[in-house]
Amino acid sequence: MENLKARYLSNLKRARDELRHAHDMAVLWSCTDTYALIHMALNRLMGSAGSHGYAVVSEISRELHDLMHETDDASRHRVTVLVSKLIWVCDQTIAAAAPAAEVRFGRRPSVLPPPPEPTPGEKRPLLLIVDDDVTIRELLSDLFMDEARILTAVDADEAQEAIVRHRPDLVLLDDIMPGSITGLTLLERLDVRRNPSMRIIMITASDGEADQARGRAAGALDYITKPFVVTDVYQRVQAHLGTPAAVW
Repeated sequence: MENLKARYLSNLKRARDELRHAHDMAVLWSCTDTYALIHMALNRLMGSAGSHGYAVVSEISRELHDLMHETDDASRHRVTVLVSKLIWVCDQTIAAAAPAAEVRFGRRPSVLPPPPEPTPGEKRPLLLIVDDDVTIRELLSDLFMDEARILTAVDADEAQEAIVRHRPDLVLLDDIMPGSITGLTLLERLDVRRNPSMRIIMITASDGEADQARGRAAGALDYITKPFVVTDVYQRVQAHLGTPAAVW
């Protein structure tokens, strides 16, 4: 029974990550493949949740599964709300089932690994990706793995440590994350306008005009808002990856 429960929790985590990705990227309704992906996730979550004591996961998943067939605006709004609720319930279920030391909520532990060592003749820049969402970190890491050596951080506190310790050539920085400071606050603290070696691009859901103005005023090379188009992010970041950073 414990093996079956462990297998279900594994499926729960995978389905939770798929739903979070679809929700955060605002692609719940944008393409057939995403629609099918959500249905697959819901099928896994409905599964045998009740027999393992996760009835609420099964109930929300079944309601979502039925609503996905409706096309009116009210139903679509309800789907968006329920997806957020289901992600939260999955997080709580995973946290309750795992030992405290293993609870990550999709985040890497706050222990910075060393950056990838350059090989002889290595010319790829060091790219620091800062985001509390593991899906976004992995997406951006995969996107630029051929162009750069990748280092990741889960919040602005880790990012500040990584910048001081490893001096990355370029930083992709989220704004709203757990921790003592936000990404925009870190950007302002670094005073990048006076230090051209600190090259930072904001990639964040903080899309208000005031936030964007604040980021640009603090010296961000670019300000990209979520949800983003992957090809657009690649082109805008690649333009700066190809520009050598100033010497630290």
